[in-house]
Amino acid sequence: MACTYTVTVVTPVRDTPIPVFQRSFASLKRQSFGFDKIQWVVVLHQCSPLYKEQISGLLGGYPNITLAAEESPGSALSDARNRTLDLAEGKWLFFLDSDDELKDDVIREVVRHMEASDADTGVFGAELDYNGFRVTSLPDAESGEAVVLSRGDERIGKGLCEYGLYLWTRCYRRRFLSENDIRFRPYMDFGEDLFFNNDATAAAGKVLILPELSGYTHYLTGGMGTRYAKRIGAGEGTKLSGEFIAGYALLLDGLYEAGRKAALALDNVIWYQIWNYGRPFLYAKGADKRLFRDALSPLLQKLRPPRMLSADRQKQAESICRRIMEQTCSRPALPYLISVIIPVHNGEAYLSECLEALQKQTWKHLEILVVDDGSTDATARIAEDFAKRDDRIRVIRKRVCQKQFLARLTGFEEARGDYMISVDGDDRCSDDYVESLLLAACESGADLVVGDHVLYFTQRTVFRNLAMGRMEDRKYLVPQDMEMEFYAPVDINDYRYDQSLVAVWSKLIRRDLMERSLPTFRAVTFPMSFFEDVFYSGVFYRLSRRSVFTNHGTYYYRRHSASETSEDLIQGLERNVRGQLEMIVQLRWLLRQTDAGKEKTDRFEAWRDSLWKVMESRYVVYIRK
Repeated sequence: MACTYTVTVVTPVRDTPIPVFQRSFASLKRQSFGFDKIQWVVVLHQCSPLYKEQISGLLGGYPNITLAAEESPGSALSDARNRTLDLAEGKWLFFLDSDDELKDDVIREVVRHMEASDADTGVFGAELDYNGFRVTSLPDAESGEAVVLSRGDERIGKGLCEYGLYLWTRCYRRRFLSENDIRFRPYMDFGEDLFFNNDATAAAGKVLILPELSGYTHYLTGGMGTRYAKRIGAGEGTKLSGEFIAGYALLLDGLYEAGRKAALALDNVIWYQIWNYGRPFLYAKGADKRLFRDALSPLLQKLRPPRMLSADRQKQAESICRRIMEQTCSRPALPYLISVIIPVHNGEAYLSECLEALQKQTWKHLEILVVDDGSTDATARIAEDFAKRDDRIRVIRKRVCQKQFLARLTGFEEARGDYMISVDGDDRCSDDYVESLLLAACESGADLVVGDHVLYFTQRTVFRNLAMGRMEDRKYLVPQDMEMEFYAPVDINDYRYDQSLVAVWSKLIRRDLMERSLPTFRAVTFPMSFFEDVFYSGVFYRLSRRSVFTNHGTYYYRRHSASETSEDLIQGLERNVRGQLEMIVQLRWLLRQTDAGKEKTDRFEAWRDSLWKVMESRYVVYIRK
């Protein structure tokens, strides 16, 4: 076939929403390489007649657009991709998914490097968009410079660690694909790109690595990503199909064998697939768990340990892979003991509900410490009754009320767990709350995990704390319906006063962090009448080696009317202002203990500014009332 165009971009489409498809189209038209020099091959894969009509109307009139259809019965995505290969005419070949975008300069830059290097295939980076949260992933290389690897170079296998086997981060010499008859395996809806790129990389004389070029945006809000997430049942209450588990295991085993045959080290790629999509398997039960064990265990025994790109991702991968290995090889998971501390004073109204929620936790290896802070109602009796029926519950009674700071401290000092969680006696939490925070700690390597919460009045939910309550803060974590986990690090330098940041009940604390923190708590000599959890959280943040947010598992924070109607508005305002001023004193003392020099002053000013803004908002609320 004559080379009419310099570049061909191929896109299979299956009823992608028109506005989303238009976004991909617009990214092509913006290419600095020149849209008129690009052949765009669009293959409609089993689309409805109405959709075909809409696409034809949108793309008609462009001489450089080749529009075709793939309607063979039983055809899969791989068959549609082969159809695009048959229609390609350009010297260089790129893939663009119908719900993604190419960055404006990527074709120009990649072609420039490909021409200069005479490589058969090139690898560049991508930006992954998880509903607004973006993570940039780049190919692995020893330096930031473009590098050309020859066939047989062991760095090729290492360089394919993550996104090197996905279509959308690759450029191919079309003639090279044709001469080596490199095509997609038929009837594959998922994983077809892994095998295609394995074959291409094995046959390539030269592979170009561009470790500083991020040229593609891959959205996980629609298309195959979301369909696949639904297919594996990502989210709570996962129910995996036996057919999918067996098929998934066969796909990965086939990739392993193909890599071995091609002398490519694909262990990292396979570990990445298990890590990426394997989390739901951890929630499988019964027959599904046994099926997964039987299907995937032989492959896990053959793989070498994962070697990921970054230290953080390495820890996450090792953790989740270790858990999968433990569960599939019938070895018991490490039985972490979680201590739950409940400081309570006159909490008879809600304590039973709180304890019942803890008894229902999916993580059963618990120690529940109820610290009765000099209650004069039925709190102690309720706690003792629960303790008689559940040997995980222990009651610590204080004859005189010492206030919540010291009551909570007593619980922390008495706790024997590997991790600790503090729960207020009038709140409750979702059944998977403890397990979710623990899993986040294990996968991220954090010693402080900040969880999600819901603010509610009795049963009426007022506010869910996704992204810490503000849509513009979504950069901190990924919404709960995503197919891939992500634990975002807490940046205390970008401190924002928020309930999930300052509340001590939203946190899982590793024992060694608690042990580093206890001397500071014991050194406090000033009264802690208000907002003691801000002080606790401040200490944890300042001493934590790594802190993360997670939006899995939910804490239900009760705002009940008893605390609001027992004092008039003037008293309430005075109490809040007094508390905020006391908090500033507490934080100034804390920062003097842990900071030095200019950092101490800057950090205190940042915290104080945030607290003053909160005080201003409290004034406005009371004045309006």
